[in-house]
Amino acid sequence: MAPPPGTRAYTKAIVGAQMLAQIGAFALPALLPDYIARWDLSKTEAGWLVGSFFAAYVVMDPLLVALTDRVPPTRSRSRHKLRRMERTKDKWETKACAH
Repeated sequence: MAPPPGTRAYTKAIVGAQMLAQIGAFALPALLPDYIARWDLSKTEAGWLVGSFFAAYVVMDPLLVALTDRVPPTRSRSRHKLRRMERTKDKWETKACAH
């Protein structure tokens, strides 16, 4: 259950969600030196890798934000719950077959 708006718990939840959302955006630049070494990338290739990531973000962000206005949250949450239940069921079936 979500905390009510205007409470400290609500503010902490929003800040926490924003921090988790930003991990994906900053993980690639943070790991880039390791990728350069592992994949033997030139500085230009590394620049294209990071640039293409952010270019895709710039293109997709307005589209995905527009979808949030069109898809009711209850419908999207229901799909998420259904997928999670299906994955859990598949895991249990896999474990049962393994024994």
